[in-house]
Amino acid sequence: MDLITGSTGGLAIVGMSVGNGYFKRSKIDELLNYTSENYDPVSVMITDKPAIHTYLAVGYSEKEAKRKARLNGNTLRNHCNNTIDSLVRNNTRIIDWDEDIFSQECYVEEYGKIKNLYEQDPFFREDARETTHAVLQRKIELRKTEIELDVAIDEGVEYLLEELAFLLISPRLFGVDKVKYIYYRKWPIFNRLISGNYAIKKRTDLECVIVR
Repeated sequence: MDLITGSTGGLAIVGMSVGNGYFKRSKIDELLNYTSENYDPVSVMITDKPAIHTYLAVGYSEKEAKRKARLNGNTLRNHCNNTIDSLVRNNTRIIDWDEDIFSQECYVEEYGKIKNLYEQDPFFREDARETTHAVLQRKIELRKTEIELDVAIDEGVEYLLEELAFLLISPRLFGVDKVKYIYYRKWPIFNRLISGNYAIKKRTDLECVIVR
């Protein structure tokens, strides 16, 4: 496990994408052991609730989409809990979207702001749709269904907006001066967002850290 970019120490949010083959049990074990040793505290963000939009976008019914997101999310959650139980430091927890995020007034407010940015800033909108396109195209091809890509992106982009809204509000939500977002690869749209490249002020309280 290597720190590719960023810094250690302080509160870390570890992002884990539902349905992403990278997050196997062995990798989760390695990742959470590393973050527990190098950050404090550590919050694990499993994208089960936002992932519902992805499943809807590629043609699943609402019932099927919620079921797949729940089952895949539970698989990640179970792997994480097994690792958390074995950690030397008791400093890692899993975030619950309903209780910790969606129910918070500050999140609702922040989601409204990021949604407005998506509707008003053409550069952010273009990047958000391209980012979503990259996720959806392969999934649509694998399902071999006839889905209009633009319509799929209209739905799928909600995953990205919900995730970004949470990260933007996370320092305030957790009451800290800075949050390190841990992921295994570069996330250009997030880096541009916190760097002030869109119609939003630069954020010095957020940092994207690549660990793999």
